[in-house]
Amino acid sequence: MFWGIPDTNTFHTFGRQHLVALLVVCLMVVLIFIFRKKIRNSGYDKFIRYSICALFIVGLLIEQIWTVYHGRWSFKESLPISICTITELVALYMLTKKSYGAFGFVYFGLVATTQAILTPSLSFGFPAVSYWCYFVKHGLLIVAPLYMIAVHSFIPAHKQLWKYIGVLLGLVPAIFLINYLTGGNYWFISEKTPSVSLLSYLGSYPWFLVSLLGLAVVLCYLYYLPFGIKKNHKKRVS
Repeated sequence: MFWGIPDTNTFHTFGRQHLVALLVVCLMVVLIFIFRKKIRNSGYDKFIRYSICALFIVGLLIEQIWTVYHGRWSFKESLPISICTITELVALYMLTKKSYGAFGFVYFGLVATTQAILTPSLSFGFPAVSYWCYFVKHGLLIVAPLYMIAVHSFIPAHKQLWKYIGVLLGLVPAIFLINYLTGGNYWFISEKTPSVSLLSYLGSYPWFLVSLLGLAVVLCYLYYLPFGIKKNHKKRVS
């Protein structure tokens, strides 16, 4: 049932439906790196970038339309202000303009995206529309920055890491206010998420917010580490 609402929770973390989605994302990344030179030297680059953008937009619109259609839309849960949705909007700019500045935000946004795709906050499995929208959008959020690395030779900079952290911290007061006004839990900063994720092991509220910030910085450095090592190696060689 694609457009309807399943009678029961049909999605299970690391179940077959989840693993298939993860495999598809991994396969896409591998193919991009294998054929990066052909893509770079052909006329397909722009087509691929704009196709990813189109899927982002369609996924976001369908998700909102489906929620409204079934009477499930609410200010508490349905505003498009999650970290991943904000990253999608930045990714649209990165892909259309080939913006290196936007690339840094999207790349370090992988910290949130990989967590979201590995431990989805999802109730309905295949073939429900929410399943498709969730994995298409989050999967492409992983593909997009890696595509720019493979095809356009973008490399994340150390200053972009702290710029990403700074932007998120700058937005936190606004998200807290929205949560207060709507009763929501956007960014999972007003209370811990009930689903099992990394947040489950970071202590009780509100102290887990400090742990969350520390974990975010550590993970960002882990994502930067391969490029930092390569950069330092080039300096020593030269």
